[in-house]
Amino acid sequence: MKSWANKENCGIPVGKGLLEDQTFLGNIFIFDDQIKFKQSNMLPYPGITEINNIIYDEKYPDYCQLDVLFNESKKGRFTEGKYPVLLNIHGGGWIVGDKSYRRGYCMMFAHEGFFVVNINYCFGPKYKFPVNVQNVSRAIEWIYENKDKYNLDLENVSVCGDSAGGHLSGMALACQQNKELRDKLSVPEPKVTINKAILHSSVLYFDRPIFYFPIMSTMVKSLTGVMRRKDYSAYEFAKEVSPANYIDKDYPEIMIATGRTDFFTKFQNKDLVKKLDEVGAKYRYRHFKTFLNSFHCFHLKPWMNGANRACLECVKFLMEDLVKDKSELDLVLSYKEFKKQLKK
Repeated sequence: MKSWANKENCGIPVGKGLLEDQTFLGNIFIFDDQIKFKQSNMLPYPGITEINNIIYDEKYPDYCQLDVLFNESKKGRFTEGKYPVLLNIHGGGWIVGDKSYRRGYCMMFAHEGFFVVNINYCFGPKYKFPVNVQNVSRAIEWIYENKDKYNLDLENVSVCGDSAGGHLSGMALACQQNKELRDKLSVPEPKVTINKAILHSSVLYFDRPIFYFPIMSTMVKSLTGVMRRKDYSAYEFAKEVSPANYIDKDYPEIMIATGRTDFFTKFQNKDLVKKLDEVGAKYRYRHFKTFLNSFHCFHLKPWMNGANRACLECVKFLMEDLVKDKSELDLVLSYKEFKKQLKK
């Protein structure tokens, strides 16, 4: 089926993977992102430099491209002459999506002084796990290689992702912590240490029955090649594909954000909290119950109350260890507050 995606968003060409023939499910995801694109991604934060479609993995030049967003006037706000870094990984069921659909979310962090690296990666079923994990590893290498060019503070690097992007963020943390996992997935030891993560509506366990129901099973098959739960135990990466299997007490601090009506991932996120408690790892758990908007990836509608609050808390979560005076956190504006200020 022909892709329903626009060839450009904000005048920026979208990734090749988005324009290739799609399943009906992939087009539903595209449609959802397109209808909320303007409200989610077009708020004009002032002073932000945006450089688009930088190839970060020459092995997959049509798929592995990234955008960087930063405000030069905010350089040195937290560390003299440098920016803290946020790597953002979009969702889309491992089959579709584009970094441009997370542009507005990334702007919120760039506005406060972060250097945001917003990536595309390879999709299934053309490219199966662990190719996308290897893509993320290569994006982290790109951050290291460009630390001097962009004045990046490698002591303060965070990762963020939603849904499938949350899964890949979790995989980045797991690979950072576990050499055996890196070896199995052909991922090099990272030269950059991630010290904080934000996981929105994230997929963390693949052995759960819900992933082998209709629709969900289509996405899992695209990622792993496994369609039926009874075949899962024989899958080559049955353990490795689930980042929660690698939680330990030394895990970076995580903010876990879920919604009350997110029946895809909220239960496994609760299981993650239990495991983090068991090992004594540091985390923040926020379960949003806002009426009308607590669905899967609800944070992508920042004009609605729960999402507005969730995005604000995420920005403050990354800032709280960086600011010299905690009162600075009170000055951070939410999406709705910033939009209201623009109208004055």
